[in-house]
Order: sequence, then C-alpha cells, then structure tokens
Amino acid sequence: LATQTIRSMRNLTETPNSIQTKYSKANKVKEFVCFELLQMKSELSLEFDWFDECVDLYFTQIDKQKEESKLQQKESEIYKKMNRIKNDQLKRIEGLQKEQDNSLTKAKLLQSNIGEVQAIIEILNALLQSGLQWKEIWRMIKEEKRAGNPLANLIFGLDLEHEKAMLVFNTAEIEDATEFFAEGQDSIIVKMDLDLTLSAQANIQKYFEIKKKTQDKEERTKDKANEAIKQAEDQARRALLKTRNEQKLKNHQRKPYWFEKFDWFISSENYLVISGRDSQQNEEVVKTYLGKRDVYFHSEIAGSASCVIKNPTMEEVSPLTLGEAATWAICHSKAWDLKVVTSAF
Repeated sequence: LATQTIRSMRNLTETPNSIQTKYSKANKVKEFVCFELLQMKSELSLEFDWFDECVDLYFTQIDKQKEESKLQQKESEIYKKMNRIKNDQLKRIEGLQKEQDNSLTKAKLLQSNIGEVQAIIEILNALLQSGLQWKEIWRMIKEEKRAGNPLANLIFGLDLEHEKAMLVFNTAEIEDATEFFAEGQDSIIVKMDLDLTLSAQANIQKYFEIKKKTQDKEERTKDKANEAIKQAEDQARRALLKTRNEQKLKNHQRKPYWFEKFDWFISSENYLVISGRDSQQNEEVVKTYLGKRDVYFHSEIAGSASCVIKNPTMEEVSPLTLGEAATWAICHSKAWDLKVVTSAF
C-alpha cells in the first residue's frame, strides 16, 4: 500500500507526459486526465510533465473562457445599442419619405379630379348654409350613394365640426401612388381630408406645401441622423476599446505564489509542504523558509531534497501530515530511481 501511494504521488508529479488537458474543436478546454483515453484520441490535447502545471493551465483557461464570454456579451450589447440608434434614425427618415409620397399622391389625385372636388366643396357648403343639420346632410349623401351618384361615392365621411370632408380615390389613375388597402375592400384606395373652407386648387396647393415642408424636414433629419450615427459609432468604438483593454488586463498570467518555484503540495490537513528542486533550492528552503514551528524532513540517502512542512499555528503537526511529508521526501530522493527501500526523518 505504501509503495502504491508513493507511485501515485510520483506519477502525479514527475512522470513525463502523464497529464493531459483536452481541448474541444473550438480550442476550449474540456477536462484534464492522468492518461489518454481511447475516446479522446481524436481531440486536440496538451501534455505536461507536472500535474500542478496541467491543473493550473486548465483552470486558468476556464476563467479566461468565462471572461471571453462576458466580453462577447458586452460587445454584443454595444453593437445592439449602436444599431438601435441607426435603425431609429432610418425609421424617422423612412416615415418622412412616406409622408412625402402620401402628400404628393393626394395632390395628384385631387388635381386629376379637380372638377369633381370643386363640385363637392360647393355642394357641401351650400347644404351647410341652408341650415340643415349635420345628420341630415349625411343621410342625404348616403341616399345619393345608393342612387349611384359619382360625387357622393367619393365621400366616405364628414367632419363638419372642423369643416372637413373625407374623400376616397382609386390610385389607378396615377403612377407611383402610395397605396392603402381599405378594410373589407379589394380595390386599392387613398383616403384624404378635404378642407371645405378652401377651393379645390387651394387644397391641392396645401398638399404640395406639406410635401415640400416634409422634404425639407427630411434633409434636416438626415443631417442630424448622420451626426447621431457618427456619434453612436464613436461611442461604440470607445466602449469596445475600453472593454477590450480591461479584458487584456484580466488576461495576464496570474502572479505565482512564492512557494511555486519549489516542489510543493498541500497536505490533507491543509499544510503547505515544500522541497527544493536542486541543491541551491535545498539550501534556500532551509536558510530562508524554515521557521521555528516548521518541520524539516530529509531521507537517509545523500543528495535527497530538503522537505519542510510550513506550520503557521502553535499546534503540533499531526501524524497524517507527517506521513505525507515523509512520503513526499522519499519520492524526491534517489531512492526512487535506485529502487531501494529507505526512510525519511
């Protein structure tokens, strides 16, 4: 059992190519193993002479992958914010362009039906001046619709409180008209307001003026949109640069602990055990790091490593940790290579 324990510790620390870290196809670490399994032969792997190096790299890469995932999420949020600003500006411009098309279409429809429009204005104004109630006027229009009156068929609503009538036209009469589908109808129609206080020509001119004002507004909006988009891109660029710089600072290799330059392990009772890797380190372990409460180990064979149990407490080190440190000292002596039985003291 003792020999088996020694070999296990030896295999985990010194046997060349005994520890492997497996990578996925995306070069992301998946796991670490003490020997290569058959199902892992097709995967990319790195081999290490030392178990602690393998585990250290594995968990370093795991932390790095988590940070990279956070970085990608932050970058995605930055791009989403920038694209949202771009889309908002483009929607405003598209809305103004659509409004221009609507106004131009309405003006052309009124112009192509100017005689009928003027007649509707005159008839409705005459009915209003006659003192008829608004409900009575609408009833008369509906009767004319049923009778097939073409002028009445152009009227689909009245807003006499604001001196307006709502007209409906078929867009087949002009090209490039903005099209609206009336609910429940198969034909393509355009609905518009008609100001009864203006003549037909004045109503046409009103829609041309709306189109011109909207066009001017579109030009101003485009200039502001370009500035807003440029500002959003600059902010996104600065935010990405800041995020990536912060990530670079996080990606640096962690600072090794002072004891990592030696051979070391943590005992079952959480004691740090160190030993020199050569004669110079053996001397450094004793002269620099051996404290009053620490325990020193050495094997009977000359030239073996100096092993120290660091004891920061005032209590005695238990036999369990003493046994583990003694085994460690023998593992790091020539007794292993010479295949001789020896003791540590």
